[in-house]
Amino acid sequence: NGENDLAGYNIYRSETSDGDYNTIARNLTSNSFIDNTVNTGQQYFYAIRAVDKALNRSEYSNIANATASGGKDLVTLLQFNGNSMDTTY
Repeated sequence: NGENDLAGYNIYRSETSDGDYNTIARNLTSNSFIDNTVNTGQQYFYAIRAVDKALNRSEYSNIANATASGGKDLVTLLQFNGNSMDTTY
């Protein structure tokens, strides 16, 4: 995100694409996250929101989904279109 007042990103997870999303991480400042609280074989859906220093939040990102394999392989890679600017404001 190119905003000067960016505080970080919140990550949300649900077990259904149209279900309730729960916050699983707050104020991340890196562009990577490992979800260590998954159950093998379960499909999860994720969304991200940017948060500024005044606690304003962006719209939810596009939904990404992944199924936990139980292995240590990369399941989902979320890319930022060449940069980390959030243009959903």
